[in-house]
Amino acid sequence: MFASQLEAIIRISESIAKIALQPTVQLHHVEEAIRLFKFSTMDAVSVGSVEGLSRGELHQEMTAIEKELRKRLPVGWTTSYQSLVKEFVTNQGYTAHALERCLFVLEKSEVIKFQGQRKVVCRWVALSFFTCSTELISALESACRTHTLCFF
Repeated sequence: MFASQLEAIIRISESIAKIALQPTVQLHHVEEAIRLFKFSTMDAVSVGSVEGLSRGELHQEMTAIEKELRKRLPVGWTTSYQSLVKEFVTNQGYTAHALERCLFVLEKSEVIKFQGQRKVVCRWVALSFFTCSTELISALESACRTHTLCFF
């Protein structure tokens, strides 16, 4: 289970407790939250196709879009959302759903971020302590010691 999924279950549990007008979350609230979460997850998995595509075809389109997007948009660059729709949907023939889903996944994995009310797409890299190499962490710590860079 991912941290975001656990957070979702916590939020659902809190919401169920609030609906029941209870100040604290009880075990039965958590159990109901887990049941709802499992049901919604299984419901999403059981959906067979979107826009005439099987789940496998949708995944293939999303993979191709992601690969092209990473080539087209280097780290630090921005582009308009409309230019992505024009390029991928209109010019290359991918489905709008595959593009939307790919952008959603990339945003959640912090590869891109949206700006200007989702009109601008920015490619960026979020440094995570858990994904940084030991060499990079050492270099950052060294820079902090010399006051060149400090963000810890």
